[in-house]
Amino acid sequence: MTYRIFRLISSLFLALAVTIVASAPHLARAAGPWYVAPGGNDINTCLSPATACATVNGTLAKPGFILGDVVNVAIGNYISSDVAVLIFDKNTTIAGGWNASFTTQSGLSTIDGHNTRLGMLVRNGVTATVDHLLVQNAYNGPAILNSGTLTIKNSAVKGNHTSTSIGGGISNTGILVVNNSEISDNTSIYGGGINNSGGQVTLNNSTVSANIADFGGGGIYNQSSGTIKIHNSTISNNTASGGIFGDGGGINNWSGIVTLQNSILASNSATHFSPDCTGFFSLGYNLIGNTSSCFFTSSTGDLNDVNPLIGPLQNNGGLTFTHALLSGSPAIDSGNPAGCKDQDGNLLTTDQRGITRPQGTRCDIGAFELEASGGDGGNEVTIDIKPGRFPNRIKLTSNVCNDDDNLYVAILTTPAFNARTVNASTIQLGDPNFSGKAASIRSRITNVDGDGDKDMVLTFTLCSIVTNGALNINSTEMVLTGMTLDGVSITGRDSVKVVR
Repeated sequence: MTYRIFRLISSLFLALAVTIVASAPHLARAAGPWYVAPGGNDINTCLSPATACATVNGTLAKPGFILGDVVNVAIGNYISSDVAVLIFDKNTTIAGGWNASFTTQSGLSTIDGHNTRLGMLVRNGVTATVDHLLVQNAYNGPAILNSGTLTIKNSAVKGNHTSTSIGGGISNTGILVVNNSEISDNTSIYGGGINNSGGQVTLNNSTVSANIADFGGGGIYNQSSGTIKIHNSTISNNTASGGIFGDGGGINNWSGIVTLQNSILASNSATHFSPDCTGFFSLGYNLIGNTSSCFFTSSTGDLNDVNPLIGPLQNNGGLTFTHALLSGSPAIDSGNPAGCKDQDGNLLTTDQRGITRPQGTRCDIGAFELEASGGDGGNEVTIDIKPGRFPNRIKLTSNVCNDDDNLYVAILTTPAFNARTVNASTIQLGDPNFSGKAASIRSRITNVDGDGDKDMVLTFTLCSIVTNGALNINSTEMVLTGMTLDGVSITGRDSVKVVR
């Protein structure tokens, strides 16, 4: 009897122990983070910088990879022999842009389609986030093909081309969110930058520029009842080039709902009609350059049929390219007085580059926030037209474009400003009373005023000044505008005397 009681008690204790273990909280820990770097090897463990993989796909294939793991990717150029350089068949976050020691995330890791394959493929049912990536050189398909849930942050999708597909930059049938990113210089049949086929797309603080579609939607094409929400973004310099089918250079909403808020939609082109847009809903405080055939109802704070006065797509500071707001741009301080917000109503406290919003009384319209510096929207700098001469006599002849004459303008270094910090490619010159501006053709650093400090001398052709409408016989002043290398606006002015 005693032995049977002992066995019964032992069985009860064992059952109780099993129950306690089974009911204890599950303290699972992700195997990552994982590491990918140039010179890595996919046979490594990939769990430390010293044992990094060579490819992201290599980490996703590891038996220990757990859904939701983070993959850190060092700065470098990554290619693949798969159908896409990155294939997301598991939930994951890709954090690129790390230095070699994985201590600083300050650049972009390049996903290179090598003109033979897709850049990224996100499968249905997968949730992925990518950060600090440059996706380029995809071919015969979009750079990014998303049918899952994809968030793109602090990244660039540029230089991707296809003549057989829709969506040169991104083709979306799932859920796509693009934050603080650039989509530029992509081409396709429809939707040079983005094609949305029945999916959901959200853009915040992002730039869509210099994309080309053979037919509709140079920047963005929406179809199959898709939904697109655009907030504090800039859509400019895109082209729909398909002859009589080239409609909606900026946005072509063929079917579905497109909404814009606090955004710039301007300076796009189309070979048929609707250079900037076809069919969207304004939520207010947008700047629309050309409302011709846009088919929309203007809302509170909208600025319609105005010149945005934005600079070219270029490095204005930050990880990705932007269109800077030039001095006098109507987009400055013209955003929603209640604050610029994302699709959920959260305040956007920085612009695409990470510059704090707002800098003035209100946030600026578009992806770029002009940094406050007083005056007329730019740091006042000292310039000298025709250095060392006065008056600054400019002679216009009937053969000005045959004379090959140049105009030299110096930006002087002073105790308050170093002319060597100027981004010469951003400089424009013109009469402040005219909309036309001329760009410099070259620059050099030299001391022009004898004070021992290095100044910047810019060369403009008189032909470009005249043909761009930047000067005429009645002009008495010219204004120079541009940006420094770290994205600060500058403005300088000097008198001129125009003669024939």
